[in-house]
Amino acid sequence: MITAKEISDFVEANRTEAIECLQELLRTPSVTGDEEPVSFVFEKRMKDSGLNVDRIEAKPHRPNLLALWEGSQKGKTFVFNGHMDVFPPDSEDPGMFGPWSGKEHEGCIYGRGASDMKGGDAGALMAVIFLRKMGFEPKGNVLLSWMCDEEFGGELGVQYLLSKGYLRGDFGICMEPSDGMLVPQHGGILRGYISYTSEPGHTALLYKGKTALQKAVTAIGELEVLNSTLITRPSSKGLPPPHLTIAVMNSGKAANVYPSEATFWFDRRLVPGENHDEALKEITDVLDALKKEDDSFDYQLTVTSRRPLLDIPKDDPFIQLVAKSYKEVMGKDVEMVAEPWGSDAAWIRKVTHMPIPNFGAANGENEMGKANEKISTQKYLDFIKVYMMTVVNALS
Repeated sequence: MITAKEISDFVEANRTEAIECLQELLRTPSVTGDEEPVSFVFEKRMKDSGLNVDRIEAKPHRPNLLALWEGSQKGKTFVFNGHMDVFPPDSEDPGMFGPWSGKEHEGCIYGRGASDMKGGDAGALMAVIFLRKMGFEPKGNVLLSWMCDEEFGGELGVQYLLSKGYLRGDFGICMEPSDGMLVPQHGGILRGYISYTSEPGHTALLYKGKTALQKAVTAIGELEVLNSTLITRPSSKGLPPPHLTIAVMNSGKAANVYPSEATFWFDRRLVPGENHDEALKEITDVLDALKKEDDSFDYQLTVTSRRPLLDIPKDDPFIQLVAKSYKEVMGKDVEMVAEPWGSDAAWIRKVTHMPIPNFGAANGENEMGKANEKISTQKYLDFIKVYMMTVVNALS
């Protein structure tokens, strides 16, 4: 079996190729909705390595890419999953080198997506390319999967592919930025809006009852009471407690007319151990209590997002295998944490039940979406080694 030292020596001997791969991805803009140009970069590198590539689109010019490395023996399937799209550049601050530079400077590589998540994408891509060059024969398969639309929720990306039966496997890694920590758990999202109505009227006259705006403000106050209870609940290390935020409200059309409609948006963050149905019931219980006291507090609630949680037990055999692989390469134990961010891994876990943690070199919290977004060159190279070692340990 290939050893950690052999992997490390090979990556260091071929570091120029690895760095150039990431730089090429970073120099190809891929803001959500315009992922097609960078998809051709991914496709060419996979084809040059001898892999067949399937291009799957939910809508024209919104590509998802799948490339299966089939081993000579039957076995399990390892899935690498990453997204190709990135946040738009900061229009007020282009950064030191511009958003699409790919420049290496003082031990880091700069560019939009270096952290979220082209650094992780390039790491997994180079891990497969290098293993093939080393002559590794997996007992089973390795699936490389690159998605569009992740930053907008993945309807055209991971959700579409899962609905069509793709992305099936036994275990895998989603290379989202995690600052070198292993993330088997992250939070989920329940999001939507609540609307109240009332009769309109001129403000020159006194209003009988509660206006739509008054009802909404009252409901928001009661939901804030609910939130004060939520934030006292325990959570996993690295993850804030569950909480409910009201961040948008719309009501009224003129200062001299009582508002007849009021709508506010809620964003409920879930932690491992919770579920969307229970979280929604806590909200509707509050609203129903108001309605029971005053039947004019009738409301409409629309849920717009039920983004799943990622909740993999830390003692899962694959999680332990990833931790073992990290230690073999890095010579130290990996830290396991939970994170507040969402990812495509949660959708894959929900549908397929495979263990697929988030695990990437870049510091997402401090880098993603920043004008000078970057990744440490050495951490990027080290994670190529970790990904290679994980595949070797999983499929030998």
